Amino acid sequence: MTTEQFLNQLFDAHTKDLNEFHPGMGEVVVCPICLNIIPREAISKKQLTDGHVWPKGIRKVSKLANSMHVLLCNECNHTAGSRGDKQMQVFELFKKGEETGDLYGRRKVQIIKNPGEKPIDMNVQVTRHLDDNSVTITGRIDKDLNWLEGSPEDQARFREVYEKHEQVTVIVNPYPELKSKFVPAGWITSVYLMAFYYLGYRYILHSSLDPVRDYILKSFEPDAEKNMVLPNDVDFSIRENESEYFPDPVLFFVCPLENNQKVYLQVNFLKYEIRLPFRYSRLVFEWIVKKSIPDIEDKFPELQKAGGYLFFPIKQTKADGNLTIYDFLLGKPNPGVSSPSGQ
Repeated sequence: MTTEQFLNQLFDAHTKDLNEFHPGMGEVVVCPICLNIIPREAISKKQLTDGHVWPKGIRKVSKLANSMHVLLCNECNHTAGSRGDKQMQVFELFKKGEETGDLYGRRKVQIIKNPGEKPIDMNVQVTRHLDDNSVTITGRIDKDLNWLEGSPEDQARFREVYEKHEQVTVIVNPYPELKSKFVPAGWITSVYLMAFYYLGYRYILHSSLDPVRDYILKSFEPDAEKNMVLPNDVDFSIRENESEYFPDPVLFFVCPLENNQKVYLQVNFLKYEIRLPFRYSRLVFEWIVKKSIPDIEDKFPELQKAGGYLFFPIKQTKADGNLTIYDFLLGKPNPGVSSPSGQ
């Protein structure tokens, strides 16, 4: 299958789902990030692209993550890729380097012989030996074995230190391309697109997702690094969980057992836990609970007293545009059933 054929297949699934939710929309899709309406001809004009739900460096660890695709407008796809996507991948490589000692990326290293003396500045790869906290630095040399990683003066001073086996202090500077404030934006964008992949337009176009879209779009702004505020609401947050590891992304609908608590979607992948807002039809939810937990009516008072949460894994996707039980959970009218929306 060619790329254009694949994009048209995605377009067919998206437009089928969109027209089921909003009848009469016709041959268009909506970019889930900017919400612009886009016709089919945008595919041939390269204005509509394959928005991999997970960036390459993350999805390569999971066959399931690698299989998730949605359509994005070219601008949103490009900007997300150069901001949050890039930084979440760099951060994972950075963390791996800190754990193994093979530090990620070329670093500015300052070698200090004596206090008060001008440091020797080099740009090198660094390996930190965890047993004794010593370091090995690796740089480029030319055909005459001359060091290329600093000024001529610093090269000469480094050669002298090396040849005399002098004891020195080594300061390894942070990786200059790591912009940690964009890392949560990358994860939240991927989880938002994963929710779209599973639940479609009926979920993603609801106003309850406005704070999530606003956060993602804010990360696209030129001065975003100064203004990004980490979300920390019950139903919109991100955290690392060191005690659990999920090799594949898993999507849950989570319902706290305490009264008047917010329900939410939760994605767990690697050591991350991300929550997104959710709303639901009470009658459909009760039907799902009764199907999932036999004798729930007898058990519920005890469960509620104990506290905790009910987790329902979501495995049906909108990859073919067909209806799933979650369309009804999200409020699609069910013939013969009248249900208010849950909060």
